[in-house]
Amino acid sequence: MLPPVVWLTRSQALEDARDLVEVLVDAHPDPYSGFGGALAFYRGFHTLVKNLPEGGIDSEELCDKLQAFVSQLRDGHTKLFCGGGGRLGLPLTFEVVENGLVVSGYYDPGYAWCVGSRVLEVEGLPVPRLLEGVSWSAENEYVKLTELSWRIHSLSKGDTKLGLLTPRGSRVEVRLEHAEYGDLKRPKSRFSLPEPNNRVDLSNIGSAVGVVSDFAFGEVEGIPYFRVDGPLLYREAFEFYAKRMPSVLSAWGVSQPERLLERLEAFEDVFQKVLEEVRSQRRIIFDLRGASGGNSILVPMIVYGLFGYREAVTPREYVVTKRSKLLEAISGSKEGLGYDFSDEDFYFRVKREGLTEELEEACLRRYNDVLYAVSSGLDKDWRGVDALRVCVAASARTFSAGFDVALSLWKRGAKLLGTAPSQVANCFIDTLPFKLKNSSIEGQVSTKLYVGLPERLPEMNVLLRPHVELSYDYYRDSGFDPNATIALCVDELSRTPK
Repeated sequence: MLPPVVWLTRSQALEDARDLVEVLVDAHPDPYSGFGGALAFYRGFHTLVKNLPEGGIDSEELCDKLQAFVSQLRDGHTKLFCGGGGRLGLPLTFEVVENGLVVSGYYDPGYAWCVGSRVLEVEGLPVPRLLEGVSWSAENEYVKLTELSWRIHSLSKGDTKLGLLTPRGSRVEVRLEHAEYGDLKRPKSRFSLPEPNNRVDLSNIGSAVGVVSDFAFGEVEGIPYFRVDGPLLYREAFEFYAKRMPSVLSAWGVSQPERLLERLEAFEDVFQKVLEEVRSQRRIIFDLRGASGGNSILVPMIVYGLFGYREAVTPREYVVTKRSKLLEAISGSKEGLGYDFSDEDFYFRVKREGLTEELEEACLRRYNDVLYAVSSGLDKDWRGVDALRVCVAASARTFSAGFDVALSLWKRGAKLLGTAPSQVANCFIDTLPFKLKNSSIEGQVSTKLYVGLPERLPEMNVLLRPHVELSYDYYRDSGFDPNATIALCVDELSRTPK
């Protein structure tokens, strides 16, 4: 919930602006490069301060100004949480297809005819020009399009006017009322897919029915199907938070962590069921379309189960962590300030020397937090599933921890299908929360440089393009099936391998 709008004197607004800069410089691994260097960073701050009104400013307008500054980092994880239209929304939902927005569903049956229409304009402004002007934190246009799909209603005070191109090629204008709408309707899908039990209130976990999980396992036309949302709601992740960062649980309103752990499904348990089927069929669909962020400590467990022991313990990426006052305050760590390059050093040492016995043991120690759930049962002779074929269903919402899963599978030969994830490799990740004192504006700041594709350095923000893209034509020909990307995966895995 966003804080109430308050009036601030110029002095109070200036103090919050300075505190924001202090947070960025303290905690972000590289707050300067997106601006073009330290001089440009502080020039941008100077301009921000110069334009603060002498007579004061309300916190909502201040948030917009501060976010415009933050957006210049070109970091989709570092952002402020400004107003987004509250509980009111539009009677339509949208999907990123190719390089634009398409109407994918409706709450009001009176707008069912809009499904499949491409969004050309918002309030008379062409979408490309609109995206040039917004101050959302983003590394690329896919992040902005995803944000637009969620926040399109917040761009106008009253009704929202959209210019649409219908599936039959007609240009129409529609005016949409902001309201609280009920159940979402979408075109009928040819697939009936399992859904995870993850629509729960963490602060009231006792009211949850059954086991809570971000995972669902089943099959689609005889092919093993594993859906990953989040991934956040699984036992290993919350055991990690309880052990390392209990303040995070408090921030989420988790008052009874023990009760929560009782209700959470263990990833190891569900993935063992997945592996039993995959070892038999040697193919699987990973559905990561809704995997928009969470905790990626499940990645080594996935890699071990599918690709074997050596793949799990051989680093293919690394992070550089910024040790900061904010990190110390939240985690309780007393490691001092500065940068932790140990993961980078370890990666390059393995690259030079190979995975010696010494480095293998060191790797297991380093991965203790992420392999601890299966470490007692690790089989050093396990080489993974032979002749395995993996298809990853992705969308622009595949982000953060969801992207980690996708990239790890892609590196090991999986095919990516659907829409390019908005998350990129070689970027900034792992956020910490903060709040500005006078305005109560809340935000989050990245604390790590994530080098997911070291071979592409010094290139940053590397977009992962799908092997098979969900085209508008395919989406239209499927009847705008919400699971058209799954159909692409089924088609791919039904072919006889070459």
